[in-house]
Amino acid sequence: MVEQEFEQLRLFLKQKMPAYLQQRGIKTDSNFSCLNPSHRDLNRSMVYDPNSCCVYCYSCGTKLNIFELVGVDYRLPDFNSQFKKAHELFLGPLPVSIQNYLSNRSQISSDPHASSVRDDDPLFEIEKDRSTSSGEVRSVNFNGGSFEIRPITPSYRINAVNDTQASAISSQSPHNPFQRGGGLTFGPSNNQRSSESFQNFNSHGSPSESMTISPFGSRHEEMLPEYDFTEYFQKCRTSLSKTNYLKERGISDEVARKFGLGYDDHFIAGSDQFGSQNFWQALVIPLSSGAYAVRNTNTNDNDRYRKNGRLAFFNAQCLEKEGNIFITEGEMDALSLETLGYNAVSLGGAGNVNHLIEKISCLDNNKNRSFYICLDNDQTGIDAAKALASGLYHLHIPYKRIDLAFPYKDINDALVNDKNSLKDRLEHLEDLLTYSLTPLPRKAEKHQFITNADELCALKLSPVLYSFCLRSHTGRNLIAALIDARQIDIAYAGSVNQWQYISSLVKRPPVDQIQESTWIRSGLIKTDPDHIIEDIKQGITAYKVQGENNYVTIADLTSMPMDRCLLTASRLSTLCANLNVPIIALCNQEAIRYVESQSLQNILITQNAHGDFCCETTDRDGKSIDFTLFCTY
Repeated sequence: MVEQEFEQLRLFLKQKMPAYLQQRGIKTDSNFSCLNPSHRDLNRSMVYDPNSCCVYCYSCGTKLNIFELVGVDYRLPDFNSQFKKAHELFLGPLPVSIQNYLSNRSQISSDPHASSVRDDDPLFEIEKDRSTSSGEVRSVNFNGGSFEIRPITPSYRINAVNDTQASAISSQSPHNPFQRGGGLTFGPSNNQRSSESFQNFNSHGSPSESMTISPFGSRHEEMLPEYDFTEYFQKCRTSLSKTNYLKERGISDEVARKFGLGYDDHFIAGSDQFGSQNFWQALVIPLSSGAYAVRNTNTNDNDRYRKNGRLAFFNAQCLEKEGNIFITEGEMDALSLETLGYNAVSLGGAGNVNHLIEKISCLDNNKNRSFYICLDNDQTGIDAAKALASGLYHLHIPYKRIDLAFPYKDINDALVNDKNSLKDRLEHLEDLLTYSLTPLPRKAEKHQFITNADELCALKLSPVLYSFCLRSHTGRNLIAALIDARQIDIAYAGSVNQWQYISSLVKRPPVDQIQESTWIRSGLIKTDPDHIIEDIKQGITAYKVQGENNYVTIADLTSMPMDRCLLTASRLSTLCANLNVPIIALCNQEAIRYVESQSLQNILITQNAHGDFCCETTDRDGKSIDFTLFCTY
């Protein structure tokens, strides 16, 4: 019945007051200046009442529903024209059946059912006020509070009119649904988005547990007529070449054709507080034949987003596919993932969680599919992700919450600024999601530190990297002294010339006292800076295979530049862990800050005038220690 359809539309539009106010830059959670043009309100005397869906001024007493406010803003004197304008702003062109119904309302006003289709608040017209203020003080009640108000002298006043009067002065000008700028004001922009626009709020203004309110509408929406915007979409597609916005945002031409994206260079995005229309150069994103999203291509404008039509999700058809499906908050994020070759559906607003869960619950559960939830990282997106995860959990559908955009604010920004990193994350997503940190072991052996001269000579070390920072000639002298100590065998990794010099410093016993068991077994791992890691690995492997366990490898890095020294030390540290052996790195004194970060213990070694080795280091607890290895020359 057309009467029922009208009543459903009226109730739906009446509840759009918060969205309408937000488009005017008015926050409904606090007082704001009175919207009565006759009232010069300096005290922010108007409030929004969510119970009646009206605004009320406790100073002048003005009470307006959305139709009356639209009438004030657009200078529309009767309910019919006000209703038509509100319908255009939120739902598009007014159906012919409703237009005819409004035109004939005067003829059916005597019908006993006519009262059921009237608004709860009186219809009104705007006329010139010829009266003056009486100065009378009266009291009104609003939301449990009592206020004293004084009449003011307005330029206009709002008078109640009956249905007959409304019909008599109604404007019946036709509306072309496919005219340039055939858009509407639908919900808050991206930068004006508040949690109220996406969540159901209780009487105290806090979010309720269930997120049932969508930016598309209310519970009456299922009964609203669905409009066909196919012709408008076709017109917009032919104009897509007029903008470079998609290329600037990293969206491929193939994806643009796949989803029928279009461009409207004169999109009507509502009006300002003075009634002047706002025009956008806008990207048009079809959601279904009866719904679309609009994005303002002017990146400098904070107001950038609209939706039109019944509830629909961008790329909802991909929900029928098997495999991994990404759930994003905005359409541009879903388009970004589709550009990279991945299935993505857009939630279209955090308040649509329940609708999406319901749609997923109706899918064929026999198909193997899982969802990746990657909503915006603001509080609204975080709350929506939790609600979505909870819904999928109760449906026993596999899901994972992820942040693909890090460190950017959304996926499209990540695509524009660092496409390669985003691709790499997607290609290795399972590896990243299964990656785990190495836990702290319940029991760990204490590593051996060198704290005195005896421990230095014995070199009973843990299987990690140690570093000695000293001058080149001091290093060669130290190795000779350690060989002379005869407590452990040295595997020296360096050049032949350096080894020959070290050999010349080693004290040799008389030939007649030499026994095979006591002869020096230290030796050379011949290498060069370009192959030092490979050569050391081969040398250690060789003496281990031969059953030799008394060797400590000393790698001479004193001839390397700083950057090369740090890299080699890092690789030596890894080699110690892989082969489970200790290695000592000899480095220049200038390299101490580079290598000590890679080693368990660093010892700074100098020689005094007597040839003694003066050692400076720290113990296991970080306490400074000084000791001397005396020269026996």
